[in-house]
Amino acid sequence: TGSFSAESLDRAIELAHKSILLDEGRAEPHALLGHLYFLKRDWNRAIAEGEKGMALNPKGEDVTYWYAATLTYAGRAEEAILLLEKEIRRNPFAPSRYFLTYGDALRVRGRFDQAVSAYKKSIQREPNAFMARLSLAATYSMMGLEKAARSEVEEVLRLKPGLSLDSLEKMSAFKDPTETEKLFSALRKAGTPDKPLPPQPEKPSIMVMPFATLDNGMSQEVFAEGLTEEITTALSKIHELNVVAEKFSFMDRGEPGNGEQASRRLGGQYQLQGSVRQSADKFRITAQLVDAATGNHIWGERYDREGKDIFSIQDEITMKIVSALQVHLTEGEQARYYGKGATSLDAYLKFLTGRHLALSLKQEDNIKARKLATGIIDLHPNYHAGYTLLALIELQDVRLGFSKSPVESLKRSAELSRQSTALEDIPFPHTILARIDVLMRNYDEALEKAEKAFEMDPNCADACMTLGHVLMMMDKADEAVPVLEKAVGLMPYPLNNCFHNLAWAYVVSEKYEEAITAAQKAIRIEPNDILARLVLVCSYSFLDQQAEARSEAERVLRINPNWSVDESEKWLALNNKDKVRAIHNAYRGAGLK
Repeated sequence: TGSFSAESLDRAIELAHKSILLDEGRAEPHALLGHLYFLKRDWNRAIAEGEKGMALNPKGEDVTYWYAATLTYAGRAEEAILLLEKEIRRNPFAPSRYFLTYGDALRVRGRFDQAVSAYKKSIQREPNAFMARLSLAATYSMMGLEKAARSEVEEVLRLKPGLSLDSLEKMSAFKDPTETEKLFSALRKAGTPDKPLPPQPEKPSIMVMPFATLDNGMSQEVFAEGLTEEITTALSKIHELNVVAEKFSFMDRGEPGNGEQASRRLGGQYQLQGSVRQSADKFRITAQLVDAATGNHIWGERYDREGKDIFSIQDEITMKIVSALQVHLTEGEQARYYGKGATSLDAYLKFLTGRHLALSLKQEDNIKARKLATGIIDLHPNYHAGYTLLALIELQDVRLGFSKSPVESLKRSAELSRQSTALEDIPFPHTILARIDVLMRNYDEALEKAEKAFEMDPNCADACMTLGHVLMMMDKADEAVPVLEKAVGLMPYPLNNCFHNLAWAYVVSEKYEEAITAAQKAIRIEPNDILARLVLVCSYSFLDQQAEARSEAERVLRINPNWSVDESEKWLALNNKDKVRAIHNAYRGAGLK
């Protein structure tokens, strides 16, 4: 089972010996006994029993495999390679473990390129085979391919979150300790932790502590409590954040150490702390973001305001604090643009909610987002975000096959983007215009607009992502991939669209394992991400994993029963007809029509 005690191993060896006594002529009990001695690290007996098994049945699958595995880890990798190559030639459908052990033998002999190929075949047969991915990571590390190695370790830690070098030490099988040292050194360099990492949340969690009042006074108390509740309510509407213990803090006001105790009790990663001081009509509000586990200061700001309308001041400060927290905890620097020109906290929060709904890629969510966008425009016609949101929704309707008149939807999207730009010339509207040009096959114009958005702010993840998307659609995937990887890195917690864009670039580059990994990350964030599901349909098809491809195709139709290959052929704007044809053939082969 992979988990056994010394006593159970000894008992298994005893039973294997009894089996051999009953029938000396069968090879399998000798192969099993050799494997058991291998697990016990009794190399001489393991090899001896393996040789007996091979003598009795040299064509037996498990007989050959276990003997080859013993030779690999006992320091006789060249012999193992010859045995496994012969067995793989004889059995083209050899199981995943054959290619894993074959890869290990090749790696030990320094034949890294061949080892990589073997590990990839092992993963093709069993995508969740974490040992094959771990061995692939070590090989990439030994080859100096640090980024590829780290990517594989990340996927291993997703499959086995508690894995560490400490836990692997118990599984180390090499007779020669220097081989184990080389393996562990490569894995450590690739990012494998020495000790198990604590579980990583899918989104950051924050606890809003009560804003303290620095002078006595009922008006300060009222203002501070109102501000705390306003911020807590606003943050709870941001899907990418998890707000914990919204009401607990008022019971503990003024008690030293309560913040640290609350963090331990309630599990918040971060604390928002603050204070209020009032003098006549003047308010001084301070806020700071703190790592709850370490106490390290992440961000802080002071706001001086004057006026009698405390509710207006509360709204303004809440919007500024929420925007700052998004920069540091969710979407990075681009979050600074969301609130530009906003005079209403309500409109700002509606935009954030609508944007999340639009990125879920579901028709019913797009309808909800449309209502929010039109509401913003009706009540706040000078706030650019309402027009940007509605432009995004019109574009999504076309991309996902929801629009009854795609050409008209694209025209409305372009006009709304221009209206937004007239109010605030920021990157987002330009990214939408670039994507519209891609759909219309105006590639040069699309690249010009995408480059303009990127030049306006190279640290805007959406601008970076759009540039990568345009390059990919122009069939320049090798240029697109590093740009899209940068977009992912610009967000502390990347959104699903970052990963599905990167996944498609990998598909166009014919890097299907990498495409699957990126698409799975998008789906963990948004399970209904139909574009990521389509990546999986293609990638599994191209890797000849038809069962997995059909399963993902069924999920596509559950998300959108009206999705069709015919509609996709109209709007998949990749500037390479052969690749477009291959993608749609993959869809049809998986059962999509």
